[in-house]
Amino acid sequence: DAKLEHPYLLVSAKPAAGLRSVEDVRRDIQHGRSAELWQAIVDKVNKETQEPVIVARQRNRTYSLVATTCNRIKDAALLALITGERRYADAALAQIEVLFDEREWPDWADKAHLNAGLNSDLRHGQFARAVGLAYDWIYPLLGPDERARIVAGVDRCAIQRFKASVAAEETWIRRQSNWKTSVVGGFAILGMALGDDHP
Repeated sequence: DAKLEHPYLLVSAKPAAGLRSVEDVRRDIQHGRSAELWQAIVDKVNKETQEPVIVARQRNRTYSLVATTCNRIKDAALLALITGERRYADAALAQIEVLFDEREWPDWADKAHLNAGLNSDLRHGQFARAVGLAYDWIYPLLGPDERARIVAGVDRCAIQRFKASVAAEETWIRRQSNWKTSVVGGFAILGMALGDDHP
């Protein structure tokens, strides 16, 4: 099989029956409510590119902090995808790469879950989903070294932690809850995004 061309998550690189392509999105955001929503995202991301990246340091990795960080990553990546502008890919990349800096983000887990001895938690799932979507969307704008840094970073900060949770059969692995949707679902998206770039 031929290797899929990025992007292929939620939107396709080229027109295909039954799938929404990047060109479809570009066309659809020209009018009506879609244009208003698009402009709101553009304004938000342009404002955020003037602000420092979000860091955690000693702060707890609460749902709100992580969701805000994930939205910043995904919104900048979406603008990069639709406009083709490298500056938006740079904004997404800067926020992704700071997640791999242990001084700025000592851990991705909520402190309560760290105290419970869990290897990975809801926050890992949130970040896996956001970084996965961003990786797929900005892939064509990144160089091989940038892609390799993302793959190495998510492997160290997230994938190995998730695999340790599964190996340890942590409580959340054994029961049905929003954790499975969030964590396993987030890592499924990340896995689809990385494809052959991660073993």
